[in-house]
Amino acid sequence: MNHPVQLFIDSLNIEFHHLKNYELDGNWRITGTKLQQSVFWYVTEGRVHVTLDGTGYAASAGELLHLPAGCLLTARPAAAGIKLLSLNFAAAVSFLPNRPWHELLRFPVYWGPADPAWAGLLREMNATAGQTGMARSMLLQAGIIRMVGLMIDRYMASGYADSEAAMSADIRIHNVIAYMMQNPSRMPSVSGLAELVQLSESHLRKLFMLHIGMPPQPFIHRMKVEQAKRMLAQGSERISGIAALLGFQDPNYFARLFKQHTALSPKQFRDKHRNWMTGATES
Repeated sequence: MNHPVQLFIDSLNIEFHHLKNYELDGNWRITGTKLQQSVFWYVTEGRVHVTLDGTGYAASAGELLHLPAGCLLTARPAAAGIKLLSLNFAAAVSFLPNRPWHELLRFPVYWGPADPAWAGLLREMNATAGQTGMARSMLLQAGIIRMVGLMIDRYMASGYADSEAAMSADIRIHNVIAYMMQNPSRMPSVSGLAELVQLSESHLRKLFMLHIGMPPQPFIHRMKVEQAKRMLAQGSERISGIAALLGFQDPNYFARLFKQHTALSPKQFRDKHRNWMTGATES
């Protein structure tokens, strides 16, 4: 799949932190709290109003909200009280750790009525959180990964993720990354990418810094390395062939760049993730 967000999704690391049920009366308030983690709120009774960085949302019983890490949260019940399940977690795109994952994926805040699969998974995680089994943490970790995965699948299938709002607040960055995903064998120049979206190189660099958090050239290299990691671990193509498939004319340069980003040579990475049982190696 060559959708411009595919590599971000494939590189998303998710870590379960906390799950708790709350029963809150009409006097409960959260005022101007900066969220340190990503949070899902599943409302089981009543209605809650929230404001995130100045934008208001509301959810009723059976509905789900995603509260992004780093946002300024204000919240209150809309009636005498509410009951909700709060699921806290951390997430980051591995090769862009300083850029919020929800901004890269344009992950929505309001999700409306919870899909039956999500609701069932939340009930299962809630039951697991109350247990004391040795595998409790593992099961909760698996649950949050599945939860986010199911939500991403619905989001991507909804059509919204293919709109101009997807992946980046700027359609030109969206188009640049789509071009790179759809043409992996080309090694684009910054000037070529700028021409593609009818911008000057300096303007393109400014947009990349604003929306991606780094200039275009380092992003191109990180993206190529991330693609190479999957090809090395999952496929049987020779390393020199992978370099060519990703637009590197010099396999030695590819190997140096790969090691710079992963601390492993391409051969070491493949042996670690693929050939460790057979002892197969590639010169």
